Amino acid sequence: GLECSTVLQLHPQHPAWAWRIRVRNTAATPRRVEVLHAQDLGLADEGAVRNNEAYTSQYLDLLPVHDATLGWVVLARQNQAMTGGHHPWLAVACADGAAGFCTDGTQFFGADHRLTGEPAAVRLPALPSRRLQYEFAVAGLQSRARDLAPGASTEYVIVARFLADHPAASGPQDLALLRELFPATWLTDEPAKVARVDPALRPMSVFLHSPWQHGDTPTESDWKAWFPGERRHEERGPEGGLLSFFHAADTHVVSRDKEAAIARSHGHILRSGRALWIDDDQFGVTCYAAGIFGAQAYLGNPSFTRLLSVVRNALNVVRASGQRVFLRRGAGEWRQLGVPSAFVLQPGMVRWIYRLGADVIEARVWCSQELSASFLELRVVAGGAYVFLVTHQVVIGATEFEHPAKAEVFAPAGWITFEPDEESLMGRHQPGACFALAAAEPGTLAALGGDGSLYADGIERGGPYATLRTKPVRSFGVIMLGSHAGATRLPAAVSAARAEYALSARPAHLPVAPLPRLAGADPGVSRLNDVLPWFDHNASIHFSAPHGLEQYGGAAWGVRDVCQGSVEW
Repeated sequence: GLECSTVLQLHPQHPAWAWRIRVRNTAATPRRVEVLHAQDLGLADEGAVRNNEAYTSQYLDLLPVHDATLGWVVLARQNQAMTGGHHPWLAVACADGAAGFCTDGTQFFGADHRLTGEPAAVRLPALPSRRLQYEFAVAGLQSRARDLAPGASTEYVIVARFLADHPAASGPQDLALLRELFPATWLTDEPAKVARVDPALRPMSVFLHSPWQHGDTPTESDWKAWFPGERRHEERGPEGGLLSFFHAADTHVVSRDKEAAIARSHGHILRSGRALWIDDDQFGVTCYAAGIFGAQAYLGNPSFTRLLSVVRNALNVVRASGQRVFLRRGAGEWRQLGVPSAFVLQPGMVRWIYRLGADVIEARVWCSQELSASFLELRVVAGGAYVFLVTHQVVIGATEFEHPAKAEVFAPAGWITFEPDEESLMGRHQPGACFALAAAEPGTLAALGGDGSLYADGIERGGPYATLRTKPVRSFGVIMLGSHAGATRLPAAVSAARAEYALSARPAHLPVAPLPRLAGADPGVSRLNDVLPWFDHNASIHFSAPHGLEQYGGAAWGVRDVCQGSVEW
């Protein structure tokens, strides 16, 4: 019942811009309309933001100010000096007054965005109008409501004013910088002839149009079947549902409901090999519960020698980073695997269990003890065959989209090689470093290549993606591996990794400090006995491959990090 158009215009003199949102009621009944605006904020040197947005957000001062005319205004200043001692600054306002505001993406999108795929702001009556200084800085505004009669139109204008340097802290006096933009006579009418593309003709990737496929909430019989025997330290929600527990010798299990309720996704870091010390040949991967089966896959150095991109958002707002999985039945639509029914963590392995009605699908990731490799296994535990599409956002270096990787597809053999661009940091300092992405069993593949499989027309568009699409199967395996010895060594490495996958070899178990079990019947002692080995594992990761689930750029192996973490432990 609404027809909308959005136009972005730049100010002719000032570093400022405006969004013009025009809305027309095409329904036969009145409509009440509000506009929500969310501007992601970096306000820092490009290198600082690309290194870690969450860290950068912690230094932003986000000041909401109420004005008689403009309503709520958000003023954002970078308190940590950037290049030249500058403090970048931005002000955002609604031309006819904003009724509400937010300052962090967790307020706008909500912790349950990993399940809904929809901002919480569109479901809530109003933005919270409360300042939150967290790790997802956003200038969020909510317009005042307007009632539109059938056939009536209205226009909203959101303006923003930028300063490269704002030496002093923000304050109400800064509203004068916004008032310079009004009256908004600098906004011109939309050109009469605008090239409009029929949405049906615009190619959209699976990341834009595919719905999420989350696991169903497990029943008590599911829990008993998947994890027979004793469950320790059960955590239950207000309605009595199972949220998490410990099981067997070293297993921690998290339910779908707990994953949907926390601000940061559950995750785990795995790495290959047996060495406790830094090892240039170790291959590592970061896994997250919300359908991210591998991210920041690296060889030796987690910051500089990467195969896959990092996950830059805890709420799964960005759906393409790392390694993702889509599935479909026959010629049906692709659905992206998201939050599982159960997320299962062990020191050397991660599992995702998806109850999909009568079907059950399990994904499993682990690393090799002997090879610089990781493995993803997709298995239909109950139900018929599926077609799987496994996507990878490829980096081949330190940062996304900076240098194109040199990729070569060996379709009949079922694998792809990647080498760094000579001008990249990785290419200059590690010219022999390279990676391979392979199907564990080439006969299961229907297609192998770049980003063509992301689009319905199958046309390659040169995006930084590698994809594997299967025939209808009940199991499928993907291997990622690396080598410092040049691409000529990759064929033998792929063969060895396929042989290990076929044997279901034992996952790599990180060497950890020997911990005696504490004696005593007190429940607190039991809890310590279960959690201390995980602290041990975390310290071992941080010592031998310094990075974390959020602090992914930590591989400088700083003295502070190591002393506060591994050595102190």
